Amino acid sequence: MLLYTFQDKNFRSTNGYLLCTEKNNAVLIDTGYREYKKIIDFTIKKNIIIKNIIITHGHFGHFYGLNEISEAHDKPNIYIGYSDLLNLFEPHKNTSLLFEGVEAYSVKPLDNLKVVLNDMTIQLDGYDFKIYLRKSHTSGSLVIEQDKINSVFSGDLITKGQDPLIIGAFEKGIEKSDIISTLKWFFSSFETSYQIYPGHGESKLTITEFVKNEIILQKYYLKFIDKF
Repeated sequence: MLLYTFQDKNFRSTNGYLLCTEKNNAVLIDTGYREYKKIIDFTIKKNIIIKNIIITHGHFGHFYGLNEISEAHDKPNIYIGYSDLLNLFEPHKNTSLLFEGVEAYSVKPLDNLKVVLNDMTIQLDGYDFKIYLRKSHTSGSLVIEQDKINSVFSGDLITKGQDPLIIGAFEKGIEKSDIISTLKWFFSSFETSYQIYPGHGESKLTITEFVKNEIILQKYYLKFIDKF
């Protein structure tokens, strides 16, 4: 499996990840904000077909351009956590109204929209993509594991230099206890040699490397986690 990273360096280094099988079928995890255009061009040039799109959470930068990608790839399956579903269509929920220079954004009605109600697995060409629904950065946040390449896609639960509680606090009902509970689950579920691919910023660090270098995690959360 090949993994391609697309990063919008002009807006909070927002990431999108394209995971491509040997048959040139792919799963896209987030759209990388305005990098969605490069994703479309890249997949057309490489004859890659996006079969599934997984949105880690309902903040606009992670699903911007979703309609265009869907249309370019004959309407792939699109997965989003149940509690984040309305964020796709309501700018006051998806935070696009909060950033200067960003227009109010919502997607148009989508075909093949799949709502994640519980942990689940999707399969593509012999690869299992395990999707975990965990309240944290948003109520409908998803974490995706691809164990054949020892990788976990954390959305904004774990991102260097960013506190998931502060950014997620635009949504009522997110408590520090939710973040702590999900972080405990995260660090007990994945080997420390797994590589982390977050929603923003630097990626491909192992869990051990990330924890060693992440000040916010060390300062506010590690005292609640027994593993480190």
